[in-house]
Amino acid sequence: MDIKENFFGNYVDVIKDNYLNFEGTADRSNFWFYNLFYLLVGIAIAIVSETVFQLYSLALLLPSFGIAARRLHDIGKSGWWLLLLLLPFVGFIILLVFWCLPTKAEENSYAQTSPSTEHQALEQSPENNLEGQA
Repeated sequence: MDIKENFFGNYVDVIKDNYLNFEGTADRSNFWFYNLFYLLVGIAIAIVSETVFQLYSLALLLPSFGIAARRLHDIGKSGWWLLLLLLPFVGFIILLVFWCLPTKAEENSYAQTSPSTEHQALEQSPENNLEGQA
């Protein structure tokens, strides 16, 4: 998948397929590509009309919260951590750090694991590596 598909594709996917989806996970690239495109489109719209920008922001409020919650799920945190946004400045900084963290590879109650993912995890577990050396 090339950069153009990621850049625009993630944005459209969040709006079209995950408008009110607060379940599951979203990896870093999905989250950041969506937010980058949201920001660029928002700037372009704000230059044209403040009223249209406000409508745009309001229309994408729920999908933005949804992808933010799914990103938190990806690192093993609850979407309720978004309430930190109610703390001026400090809450956003804490969430920014969380959003930058890599995907949590361990057991994650929010992630839907596929059989192939579980098989890879078993192959990489320390117990299996020790048995192979003995």
